[in-house]
Amino acid sequence: MSAMNQRRILHAHFHLPHPGDADLYAQLLALAEDITPRVQALAPDAAHLDITGALRYWQLLWGFRTCGVTSCSALR
Repeated sequence: MSAMNQRRILHAHFHLPHPGDADLYAQLLALAEDITPRVQALAPDAAHLDITGALRYWQLLWGFRTCGVTSCSALR
């Protein structure tokens, strides 16, 4: 598999102000689904986002070349 065909998985850890806040967690997951429909919830405070298909969008929007620290910072 070439580098361009590899999956790009973003691990998002949400630092919730109140641990176990299910409503806020659900809102954050919904926000993540605006970035990519491929979101796997990792309760109680994390998620995996498959951003492989969204990389082109982010590259066009901000000129990112990779899904490294720069793009992850933008998602904060």
